[in-house]
Amino acid sequence: MSKKQYPSTNITLASLEDKGLTMKLKDTEGRSWVIWKNEYQTNQPSEAFTSLMNHKIGDTFGVIYSEKSGSLAELSLSANSIAGLSGPNRPVLLPNAPNNDTPFGMIARGANAYVTIAHSNLEALVVNGQIVATAAGLTPFKDASGGFLHAPCWNALSGQFLYSADSPGKQLFRYLVSDTNVFFDKAGAAKFAGPGSSSSRTPAPATKPARRAPSARRRDSHGPRGTRA
Repeated sequence: MSKKQYPSTNITLASLEDKGLTMKLKDTEGRSWVIWKNEYQTNQPSEAFTSLMNHKIGDTFGVIYSEKSGSLAELSLSANSIAGLSGPNRPVLLPNAPNNDTPFGMIARGANAYVTIAHSNLEALVVNGQIVATAAGLTPFKDASGGFLHAPCWNALSGQFLYSADSPGKQLFRYLVSDTNVFFDKAGAAKFAGPGSSSSRTPAPATKPARRAPSARRRDSHGPRGTRA
């Protein structure tokens, strides 16, 4: 089976909204995009935010992005003293089915982009528009009826570690990453509780109130009736 290429497009900035930790922008086609202001766990402005601040409403530029329908494309940062991203868009070839289901979250460092292919249980390393390595998470990642037990979703980098949110499993996956490879390192790097989790579905066992032992009947403070103390 031949690999499929997916089209991509530049976006034209229509509006920009400061959301605190992020900037929310909309393009002229009504799509929303979220840009983090700082690099992960630092106070340093992210490359994407720095680039964005050099654009104005009506400017056209590109982004590396994924679509849950199955698209992934990449653009380069400009290297001609002009802030922004430069074309042309480079479609990224995804693996053959069933390993191409739902490219989703991503994080980048330099020329390396780490992208989840969520419903295929894969973390992929993209370099220069090509997937050069993948790592599978916990298996099995589906139950007997096809429901998801595990799926890497959103990514974050910290040193040589990459963390990905396993939304169905209510935990973080941890990967070891380099310029050339990505390895699944650990499940359960952190655990979460929330709607649908086992902690919220399982009621606490009912307990019966403890039975009190019968206490001796107190005497009248003046002694038995008819008798002077």
